[in-house]
Amino acid sequence: MRIGLYGGSFNPPHVGHGMVCYYLLETSPLDSIWLIPTWCHAFAKPLAPYDDRLELCRLLAAPFSGRVQVSDIERRRGAVSFTIDTVRALQTLHPEHIFEWIIGADILLEAERWKEYPLLKELIAFRVLGRRGYEGGGEPAMPEVSSTTVRERLRQGQSIEGLVPRQVFEYIRRKGLYAEGA
Repeated sequence: MRIGLYGGSFNPPHVGHGMVCYYLLETSPLDSIWLIPTWCHAFAKPLAPYDDRLELCRLLAAPFSGRVQVSDIERRRGAVSFTIDTVRALQTLHPEHIFEWIIGADILLEAERWKEYPLLKELIAFRVLGRRGYEGGGEPAMPEVSSTTVRERLRQGQSIEGLVPRQVFEYIRRKGLYAEGA
């Protein structure tokens, strides 16, 4: 199988993440997408608890009838989340699959700072998606919705309707996530 690995903080996952999954599953040769929430962010960004972000990713994946799955590989590794280490671990665990790393044009700008980035580019193909306001991705550009905007709106008591799937919103509301901090 050809698997798209979609790593990120998912702090929280939003409709843009879901749109990426739908778009790639319907227009590319990917058979499945695995969402990989960051365990311990390499750049020390503050994050909501891992178990909450993992569950939020599962809620985002649910409508895809198994074509989008959630991997806890970074928690199982138990170390700082470096993309190259995650890729190596998955390639070792699943040599039967062909993996591609899904990345937005916005994140591509940071990739040069990643651990062993030149080697990573040799280990795995990158599938770069366009994002409005950024160069370097293909068309169509994904919407400008961001986890940062969702968190800011929640902290300010503003609506996030239309920015996250309903099930994600209900979980955030029920758990009181993002009212302060992460």
